[in-house]
Parts: sequence; C-alpha cells; structure tokens
Amino acid sequence: MSTYYAQGNELSTSVEDAEGKKYTETRNEYDGYYLSADGDKYTFTKQQQLCSDRASAFVPLRYTASMQYEGQTNGITTSEAWNEYYLTGYHGELKSYKFSDKGKLGENGTGGFDYQTAIQYTSNEGKHIFGLPTDVTVTGGDGKTYHHVTATYDMNYADHITQIRRQLGSGEAVSDYTYDAYGNITKTMLPANAKGQRMWYTYRYEPVMNMYVERIDDAFGYRSEAANFDYRYGMALRRMDLNHFYYETEIDNLGRVKAVRGPNELATGVPYIIAFDYQPKATFGTNGITAPAYAVTKHYDIQHPSDDMETVTFVDGFGRPIQVKKDGVVTTAAKGSAPKDETVMIVSGRN
Repeated sequence: MSTYYAQGNELSTSVEDAEGKKYTETRNEYDGYYLSADGDKYTFTKQQQLCSDRASAFVPLRYTASMQYEGQTNGITTSEAWNEYYLTGYHGELKSYKFSDKGKLGENGTGGFDYQTAIQYTSNEGKHIFGLPTDVTVTGGDGKTYHHVTATYDMNYADHITQIRRQLGSGEAVSDYTYDAYGNITKTMLPANAKGQRMWYTYRYEPVMNMYVERIDDAFGYRSEAANFDYRYGMALRRMDLNHFYYETEIDNLGRVKAVRGPNELATGVPYIIAFDYQPKATFGTNGITAPAYAVTKHYDIQHPSDDMETVTFVDGFGRPIQVKKDGVVTTAAKGSAPKDETVMIVSGRN
C-alpha cells in the first residue's frame, strides 16, 4: 500500500504462468483508524483515507480471500478469513476471527462461515499490563461450541499465566503453573488422567543468573541436571540424564560446539564421541577463491580409534553448503586375488 500509515501492508500475491494468466491469488483488505489516548485507554476512529502529519493510526487486516484461477479469467474463492478488533477502551486486540472455505463469508464478515473464534482479554492498568487473553471460544457455523479455553494470570506480572482450563467433553483439562521471584516457572502440573493423577515437573535454576534450569524433577521421581554453565552463551557444559549418565560439551570462544563426550567416553578417557573443527576463512588467490571455508565433523570410531569417521563441509559466503566430503572405503577384487580396501573420500556437490 502506498500511504505512509499503510506502507508495507501486503495487498495481494499471485502465481501466474509465462503469459500472465493467474493460477492462484491471495487478496488482503485493511481498515484504517486514527487513534486518541486517554491515559492507557485508546479510542479508534475509522477513516477511509489516512492523511496526517502528526496523527497516530491503526491499520489492521480485516479480510483475506484465497482465489483459484487455474489460468481462467474468473476465479473461485476457496477460503476466506475475516477479523474484528476491540476498539474503544481497548488497544486493538483481536476480538473475533471467522473462517469459511465455501466462499460465502464476504468482505464484511456477515455471510456464512465454518467456524468463529472469539477472544476476551484482561488487563491491569495500574501496572500497564494489557492484552492478556482469558477466554477463547471456537464456535461452528452450526452454533455448536467446539473448543473452549480459559486462562488465569497473576496480574502483578505481564506474563505469569497460572492456570489454563480446556474443554474436554463434558469436563475440562486443567494445567497449573507456579513461578519464583525472578519470573521463572518452578512447577508445572498437567491435567489429571482417568484416575485423577496429575503429572508434574519442578524446575530449579542456577543461582548466578537465576535464569538457566539446573535441575528438573518429575512425579515419577526421575530427575535430570545441568551444571558448569558458560554464562557468555547460556550453555550447560555438563548434563546428567534420567538414567544418571553424564554428558560433557566443549565450546570455543564463539559459543560453537567443539566436542561432545558421553558416558562411555567419560569412563574410558576418550576425548570425544563427536568433534567439530571450524575453518571459516576462505583462501584467496589472484583469480579468486582457491579454497572455500569449511568445517570438519569427526565421529570417534571405537573399532578404529586412530581413524575418525570424518565429514568435511565446504560453504559459500552465505554459509550454504556447496560440497560435502565423507570418509569411505572402496573394496576392489581382481580375478584370482584377495579383495583390497582403499580409503577414499565420497564427494557430493559442486567442484
């Protein structure tokens, strides 16, 4: 769109053949509103043409239609979507969404539809918290409710959802969430099963940044742990799984993984089960690149400890692979002689 307020809004996209005949098209229509604010309460005034040197405006998507032409002049509407927004006293949150795959909805959303999603919100003006959805109801064109979800929040914080209730037949499935003072989830309780039992997980965080999980426990008594964090990249360099097996990760100064050791390697002193060597700089000659950037992946081979299984990946300036080389063995057998194994590199990609 060409106006300042609507610039960048996509009006249509289409797929055409070489002669310009359309095969598919998607059309979008927007509404334009000037907005005024009374504190944190906004009022939207609809305008046909937005033209101002200082006004604030809201230009939401109202209607989308997908058309099928298949090279013909006139297309058929295969699907439609229509959006309605909360305006006066709200902040432009999505109020209702209608969808139809029968082409009967119309640009004003007054026709028949397959389903409609209605959304309600809550807010805490004292803490400038707005737009938290509390009720989502999906209703079919037949008037039946097919999906219903409600949410409860700790309104002292912007993103502390404490409970979700989902319609489940004649009952409901309830999930609960608990937080610590830093806003981290410390406990998740999943919906009850047929016996009324609820699966739960508790989360403990490292004490330095108070943001990275260092331990997870569950209702079955299992636990996993993470330790030795590199706080530059938020990575745990040592982990323990549910079976109490340990894993170690080594990274370089750019946060890239250099080597990984599993339980067997830690027990036997093997330096890695998989390792990575990065060569990010290409070599240039008078006629251009003589050797592109590449990386080597090494897999430790327990049957051949001194001969890793290697994969070399060459990339272009955008990081896209242009050639891959892998370790391989070619076995040849001449008439009347024993077979011979020859170690080679299997190459795919461009030269």
